[in-house]
Amino acid sequence: MEEFFLSTDQISLTVIIPTYNEENNIKRTIFSVKNQKTNLIYEILVCDGGSNDRTVEIAQKYVQVLESPKKGKVPQINYAVKQSNGKILIFLDADTQLPENYFEIIYKKFQKNKNLLACSAPHIYKSDYLISAGTIFISLILILASSLLFGILIFCQLMFYYFIRNKKVFPITKYFSLSQLLVLYYVTRSFFGFIEFSGSNMCVRRDIFKKIGGLKPVPNSKGIDSIFSSALRKYCRYNGGKINMTNTLAVITDPRFISRKRILNRLQQHKNVAKYYEKIANIKNKIQR
Repeated sequence: MEEFFLSTDQISLTVIIPTYNEENNIKRTIFSVKNQKTNLIYEILVCDGGSNDRTVEIAQKYVQVLESPKKGKVPQINYAVKQSNGKILIFLDADTQLPENYFEIIYKKFQKNKNLLACSAPHIYKSDYLISAGTIFISLILILASSLLFGILIFCQLMFYYFIRNKKVFPITKYFSLSQLLVLYYVTRSFFGFIEFSGSNMCVRRDIFKKIGGLKPVPNSKGIDSIFSSALRKYCRYNGGKINMTNTLAVITDPRFISRKRILNRLQQHKNVAKYYEKIANIKNKIQR
C-alpha cells in the first residue's frame, strides 16, 4: 500500500469522501481527485460508515481510509475533519467526479478573495443515453419559461460545463433538461442572495467550518446542503464574509437516485421543513452579532 501521510504544514486542501457501499463508484471518484492538474499538496480521506461490500478494500489501495464510529454523511464528515490537516476542506460525494482543473480554480478563488468563506460548484448528471424528443421539448420550455435571453445564457452555460470543463461527457443526454433546470436553480438563488450549495461538493475554510459548529444532523440525511448553506449565510450576515457558487465549472454526478417522485418529495420536504432547517443550522453555536 502507498504511504498516504504528509507533513501537516504542507497540505493546502483536504478532500473528504464519505462512503457506504460505494464499490461501483469509489475508484472513479478517487481518480478524478488524483488526476487533478495541480501543484498543490492535498490529502484524500475516505471515511466509511460500515460498508458491507468492497468499498473499503478498493479505496485502501489508493488513499487513506478512516472508519467512522457512526454511520451517516454528517457524522462521517465531522469525524474525518478532526483527522484532517488541509486549510481548505472539500466534501465530495462518492459518486461524483471532478473536472481536472477543479483544485486550481477553487483554490485560486480562496486565495484571491480573503472574504470568501465557502463555495460550491453546480452538479450535472452523466448518462450514456442520447437525448429524446421529450428532453428537447422540456429544454425549449425551460428556455422560454426563463425568458429567451436568460434561458439561452443557461443553455450556453451548460455547453461550457460539458464541452470545456468536462470534455469526455457527451452533453445531450436524457438528463440534460434536469441539468439545465439545476443550473437555473443555482443561478437564480445566487442572483437573489439565497445561495445554496450542491451537496455533491462543498468547499469551506477550516476555521469557518469550526466556527459554525461543523455539519448538523438532519432526518434521513436529507437537507445537509440546505442546513450547511443556511449556517454559512447566517455567519456572513453577522460576521462579514461571503459564500458563492462558482460559474466556471461543474462536477459530474451519478443520476441513480433521480426520479420524478424523489424530486417532488424533496421539493415538498424543502418547503415544509425550511424553518426547521433554519433552527437546526444554529445548533451547538450562537452566531455572534
